[in-house]
Amino acid sequence: MRATLAASALALSLFASVQISAKSVSPAMPQMVQGVWFPDDANAAPLCKTYLALKSNADGDARINALVGSVVISRKQIHSVSEYGEGNFYALQSIAATGKGKWKAKTALTLDGDGDDRLASAVPMTFALKGARLTVTETHANDKQPFVRKLVKCTAKLPKGY
Repeated sequence: MRATLAASALALSLFASVQISAKSVSPAMPQMVQGVWFPDDANAAPLCKTYLALKSNADGDARINALVGSVVISRKQIHSVSEYGEGNFYALQSIAATGKGKWKAKTALTLDGDGDDRLASAVPMTFALKGARLTVTETHANDKQPFVRKLVKCTAKLPKGY
């Protein structure tokens, strides 16, 4: 009994002396949803084809123009591309799987890439992936209905700069 108590005391003292450091893991979008996506409509295929036909040395304006209307999803950001490369930028704050091919995320939205975090608004998002199709739902604080986008994947390869 005395030996058992001594062993327990030793184990507790060793446990107390060990510092447990939680490794900080930065949130990242799942690999399978990263890439260039276009709205799932009749224009998706021609827009994707135009984007993919660009030469790797095409100038920046040509690349941005080919991405207008797309949604580019990288590890840390979702970018709804508009003219001149502006648009909505959603910085990923956290993400969690909610089922097979489904995720729930917290993002911070800035407009036109202003980069000012003080102007960012919290936008919860959900993602549902089925094959090459992705449904993204945004819930904005002042809107009565969530904003739903249905997208089709053009390519998993991210453009330069993402």
